[in-house]
Amino acid sequence: MRIASLAALLASIVMGADDASKREPDLLVYLQAGNANPRIVIMAQQLAARMLESVGVTLMWRRGTPVTQGDDEVIEAVLVETAPPDFKPDALAFAIIGAASGTRIEVFYDRVLSCGPPDVVPSILAHVLVHEITHILEGVGRHSDHGVMKAHWDAGDIGRMRRLLPFAPEDIALIHDWRRAAALAGSPANRCPGICLYPPLDRSRGSRSEFFANRRAI
Repeated sequence: MRIASLAALLASIVMGADDASKREPDLLVYLQAGNANPRIVIMAQQLAARMLESVGVTLMWRRGTPVTQGDDEVIEAVLVETAPPDFKPDALAFAIIGAASGTRIEVFYDRVLSCGPPDVVPSILAHVLVHEITHILEGVGRHSDHGVMKAHWDAGDIGRMRRLLPFAPEDIALIHDWRRAAALAGSPANRCPGICLYPPLDRSRGSRSEFFANRRAI
């Protein structure tokens, strides 16, 4: 891709972010991409936003390190250039949810690059990011038999990522539960500059996972 074209694409994302801020997006995500190929990262961001929008969740990307504001939680997503070979060898990424450690997604970028043909890598990265974001929205460490939230994608799944994998019905239901809880709590776009998880963490109720496990009562 020519430099001018890449610059135009980046500008479109920035302009889109400005428009999204007026629409009060559900999620604001700070991504630390390091030395990752910017073309791959930009394309992955666009695809990830489209995937989440298909289930009713709007997403805005930002760069850099998130800032914690009050008791609201933010998520930082980090592309790790080289994963330790003996650390979660079968995983492409993982998410940490916790009041003490913060909420964070780490993606093993080198493993993503080796996961499929070059033309599919942006889509693979998008699926990995959406997979981890969905874990956080659902608040539980579960997987589905197929689609975005499948535990381990095979070669067939990687090939189908060219057209984007679907969400399983149970994942859509859990995401919509989160969306209804977010609507009751108010728009995160006005409250904190990272991925905002709503309702905000209430430490008197225990961990966020415990809270989300019982959120159907809301």
